[in-house]
Amino acid sequence: SLAAERALGLAKPEIRTAARSSVASFLTLEAEAELVVKLKNLKVLAGPATRKATDAVEADEAVTFCRAVSAMACMLLAAADCGVPRWSGQAIQAVAPYGKTGRPGIQELARKEVQSAIQAFLKLQQSSQTSWTECQQKLTPTQLDLLNDNKGKLSYFS
Repeated sequence: SLAAERALGLAKPEIRTAARSSVASFLTLEAEAELVVKLKNLKVLAGPATRKATDAVEADEAVTFCRAVSAMACMLLAAADCGVPRWSGQAIQAVAPYGKTGRPGIQELARKEVQSAIQAFLKLQQSSQTSWTECQQKLTPTQLDLLNDNKGKLSYFS
C-alpha cells in the first residue's frame, strides 16, 4: 500500500493510473475512523488548494502535493466502490477545492486528477436511477454542488 501511495507522485501517467487503482482498492479495506484521520492528514500534507503564481515550489514539495491530492482523489474512488459511506462527504469536501486550480504545472496535474476522480465517482453513482437517488440522499446539497462544480468537462484529448 505504501509503495502504491508513493507511486501517486511519479511523473509517468500510466504508473499513476495503476497506483490509483491499487490505492483505492486498499482504502476500501480500512475502517471509517482511519480513513477520516488519513483524509485530514492528506489535506494538511497537500497544503492550500490555490497558490500564487509567485510561490516557488520545490521538487519535493511538488511531489508531496501531487501524492496527497491523488490520495484524496483515491479516497473518493474508494467511497464510490463502497456505496457512498458516511465519510464520502468529507472526502468530497477535502478533494474538490483542488479541482479548481488553473495554474499550469503541478496545480494543473492536481486539477486533472481531481476532475477524473469526480467524473468516475459520478459515472458509477449515476449508472442507475436507484444508486443515484441513494447517493443524493447520503450527501448534503453543498457536497452535491461541489461534485458538480468541480467535475470539469469530459475530454478525450486532455
